[in-house]
Amino acid sequence: MKASDRPALATSLVALWALVQTPRIAALPIIRDTLAGRAPDAWLYPGIVDVLVGITAPVIAYLLWRKRGPWIWLVALVWFTLSMLDHAGAFAVALTTAIPQAFLGGGKPTVVTSLVVGAALDAATILALISHPMRTHYVGSIRPGQPAETWVRAGIVALSVWALLQIPRFIALPVIHDVLAGGDSTAWLFPAIGDIIIAVPAPFIAYALWRKTAPWVWLTTLVWLVGSIVDHMDTITAALNTPAPHTFAAMSSSIPPATAPALQGAIDAIFLAFLLLGAVRSHYVNIDPPGAPQAHS
Repeated sequence: MKASDRPALATSLVALWALVQTPRIAALPIIRDTLAGRAPDAWLYPGIVDVLVGITAPVIAYLLWRKRGPWIWLVALVWFTLSMLDHAGAFAVALTTAIPQAFLGGGKPTVVTSLVVGAALDAATILALISHPMRTHYVGSIRPGQPAETWVRAGIVALSVWALLQIPRFIALPVIHDVLAGGDSTAWLFPAIGDIIIAVPAPFIAYALWRKTAPWVWLTTLVWLVGSIVDHMDTITAALNTPAPHTFAAMSSSIPPATAPALQGAIDAIFLAFLLLGAVRSHYVNIDPPGAPQAHS
């Protein structure tokens, strides 16, 4: 790509929006107040994610502004997706619980507006990153995948089955009902919503993995797995700090509440690592990095 073709304004704006997330480190008092019982339990995990996003924001901003490469683009997509999910989760919590004073003074209109704007800008940034000019700038030329070896196909079948096994996460619907009715801790609200978000596309992802070899299948599945891991971490956080939901009471009496999400998150991580293997990635997408000679079939 020529220097004149660089989408300078777009990359600068994306990097700037990443840098603007740095003040989210200020969520530390929210974590402290939650652990001390001065704020609802539901704010603990959003506060933790805010701090992680804030700490990494300058690094992401620098990489987007000054560097290029497929991995920078991929990490940025995942990072903004995490930020968007955190904004969405905090929005759901803000509508159903008292807001900590440490969060913009605790005023609901101000907090809700900031979360809606933040999620909208995250979504706009994700759309910008996957647009052709930005994708070409960071990633280069993308070519279709190629036939895979037997072990890769076997792993894809296993991943497809694992995706189908996420459909039962619709069991979280009663948890949402119980939280909103006041029967369960509000800490379970966003983990339950996250379960539904993961369960809805699960059959479509399973089918796409099994039948398609397009680049979007690989990218969508990767982001979906990251979202599932984030949701499991939220569930673990809730399980370690609040009583289990009534829906899972029978199960939790024989199994520690954090065990199931920990095991499932570990399996998600294994499949995530599997997708990142060169042979697996090449089954769905091949990349000619920026500046590399164009491949010819």
